[in-house]
Amino acid sequence: SKTAPPSSSEKCVDTKGWTNLYGEGCEKYQKIDDPGCPNEGNSFTGDMGPASENCCYCKNPTCEDFDRKCKELADLTRTLAPAETTMLCDEAASCSCGADQ
Repeated sequence: SKTAPPSSSEKCVDTKGWTNLYGEGCEKYQKIDDPGCPNEGNSFTGDMGPASENCCYCKNPTCEDFDRKCKELADLTRTLAPAETTMLCDEAASCSCGADQ
């Protein structure tokens, strides 16, 4: 069962000032990991805890996150990682993004 996207009043906010062990913020994970941060979300934990608990991209990814990553991967790795690209694009496609708002 799919969960409904959060209403705009419950919009996720990254933990203010959060960085990982290397002083990198949530943007880093948007570059190096898939939405939900399945690969690196609990890596390089600093004093404020892991990205999986502090970055919206990791703890509460949106349809837009999946869609953007799908497009990035489709451009970059169509031949290198077709299975992962397909999974992300399927997730993006199956997601109800509240387009009627």
